[in-house]
Amino acid sequence: MSDKDDSSGPQLDRWQRAAILMVTLGQDLAAELLGQFEDDEVEHITRAIADLKNIPKAIQDEVVAEFEDDLKSGRLHGVRGGHDVAHDLLQAALGSDRADQVMQRLGGSTIGSGFRALDEADPTQVAPYIRREHPQTIALMMTQLRPEQAAAILENLPHDVQTDVAHRIATLESVSPEVLQEVEEGLKQTLQTVLTGGQQVEGVRVAADILNRVGTNLERELLSRLDAADP
Repeated sequence: MSDKDDSSGPQLDRWQRAAILMVTLGQDLAAELLGQFEDDEVEHITRAIADLKNIPKAIQDEVVAEFEDDLKSGRLHGVRGGHDVAHDLLQAALGSDRADQVMQRLGGSTIGSGFRALDEADPTQVAPYIRREHPQTIALMMTQLRPEQAAAILENLPHDVQTDVAHRIATLESVSPEVLQEVEEGLKQTLQTVLTGGQQVEGVRVAADILNRVGTNLERELLSRLDAADP
């Protein structure tokens, strides 16, 4: 499947095309396919599914025409995307617990484009901006990102900030919608997006996921500094 659609219609990237195929196939077939992807690919496809609205028949036809003969475009009708469809597909493919974890990483009931932009940004470009924020604000931002992205950003922060942020992530419990909105407002001018909503944050789990993805030396150093900060 090509990354872009060369027709005169809307330009679709490969995740959007995969999302259209998934919702066209229905939960059973889509779940079987989705289970074959890596977690980061599942998250990309889930984002795309959640962003889908009503899919025009012409676009649907273009997507399914690239696949097997048993996916005949003439037999398909308009399909619906959205958050509920994304969650249902994930649940069928991955089970309730893993589906909830993926959706939580994507922003819970509202998959926000603001934190998504941060999640997809170059960590080396983001870090100089992030380091000017309060460590608690940085910690909240990190909990909204994929662990590997948060780890990459953390590696580009000053050592003292790394320790402070890691400690704050580990001790986070509940984040209110008002606080998340305030954090998002701080990113607004840079990312040109707005997110509202809140979610429970499992601080220890998130911190562990992030630390598991940083380099071994940095992980050992951070754990040592965290032990000293919170014996």
